[in-house]
Amino acid sequence: MKNKDKVKGLRSVYVFIPTIIWISILYALIIVSTVLLNRSTAEMDQQMENSANCNKEISFLQSASSKMSETSTAFVYAPVIIINGVPSTNLDPFNTYIQEFGNDDKRPDNIINNLKSYNLEEDIINRLMIGAEDAKKMVSMQVRAIYIISSMSSVNIPQEKLSILPLYELTSEENLMTDTEKKDYAYNLLMSRDYLAAKAEMSKNVGPVQEIISKKTESVTKDTRLTIKLMRGFLWGSISLILLSNIILFFLLLKKLVFPITKYAKQINNNERLDSWHGLYEANFLAKAYNNLLDRHKDFEDKLREVAEIDSLTELPNRHCYNEFLRKEIISDKSACVFLLDINNLKYTNDTYGHAKGDELIKNASSCIKECFLNQEGKNCYRIGGDEFVAIVDNINEDEIEKLIQEFDEKQKQYNVSIAIGYSYCNNVKEIGYEKLIMDADKKMYINKELYKKSLKGDSIYC
Repeated sequence: MKNKDKVKGLRSVYVFIPTIIWISILYALIIVSTVLLNRSTAEMDQQMENSANCNKEISFLQSASSKMSETSTAFVYAPVIIINGVPSTNLDPFNTYIQEFGNDDKRPDNIINNLKSYNLEEDIINRLMIGAEDAKKMVSMQVRAIYIISSMSSVNIPQEKLSILPLYELTSEENLMTDTEKKDYAYNLLMSRDYLAAKAEMSKNVGPVQEIISKKTESVTKDTRLTIKLMRGFLWGSISLILLSNIILFFLLLKKLVFPITKYAKQINNNERLDSWHGLYEANFLAKAYNNLLDRHKDFEDKLREVAEIDSLTELPNRHCYNEFLRKEIISDKSACVFLLDINNLKYTNDTYGHAKGDELIKNASSCIKECFLNQEGKNCYRIGGDEFVAIVDNINEDEIEKLIQEFDEKQKQYNVSIAIGYSYCNNVKEIGYEKLIMDADKKMYINKELYKKSLKGDSIYC
């Protein structure tokens, strides 16, 4: 297209590419935010799970120590009970103690190892380890007291259960004690200052740790929840921006592409030129291309019309154009004169000198006719056959006709041609019509041609 640089409008690449980049960035941010959101949520869940597990382990440490202390004290305090008047070993607290002692999950060392796997802070681990040592010190004193009680003659403890506890060898002093002394000694051992101090220290070190871990977890969870809230807000913001971008793009395409194309379709159906400035560059480019095609089509139609209606040799309207003129309705009361003209000697010229000379004769005759009869519009003279012409002159009187005939005779001499002529005149062509005038003019033309033939004295065959 020659005028491509004149096409106006925003190019679609300047709309689509930035939009695609913008939406892609938003999608990338959504993906990153989603990953971070999932990670933060997972971290918060893991933190809460770790906190729950830590508190569970610490509860094990506290509950096991407390329960073992209570059951061992209860057994030492009343190792023998009277059932139905018969003395019997009080095995219930002992069995409970053995059950707690045999639970690996509640052993202090195992609990500490489990707690270390949660990456707790060093000061917390140290406090728990001190508490665990105090718990082990209490267990050691409990086992000693139980072994002392088990050596009493009135106490009968199954050896297989006693063997679950660490082995403790009684000292010689403890072996020499009476059953009453052993009972009092074992009980005082669990009520001693060292035992109570170990128990108090264990509670002092282990008890606050749960609160510390809970507060830390609450703080981390609060920060994580804030991060999650921000991430969710960012996600919704990005989604809203994508939705807004799509809406803007949709209306832009609707206004700058769909509506112009719809309008172009209507204009094309109406065979109108397209408005090539309302849409995107590509739509305007298409409209301009169509307009150029329309212009070329019009030029082509004009050329076809010229070929169809204009005689190529004389450049006068041809018989088709002449017939179209006759089919038109006469709407004026004007005067008119129809001239029928026929070239003399055309056959003789073609046969003697060839068709090139014959064409030259036709061209000279048409020039003669045009100079005398052709009006300013150039559409009142017609070549209706090989050597036949028609000239229709409107708004003319008889005096002007005589002058035209005289001028025509002079022009024939000037162009060295001979043309038979016949004409018919009327004051009101609407009343008579051109066809009747043509018939009258045709008869007169043949009369004129016969007179010309007679003047040739035997050569009329070549007229």
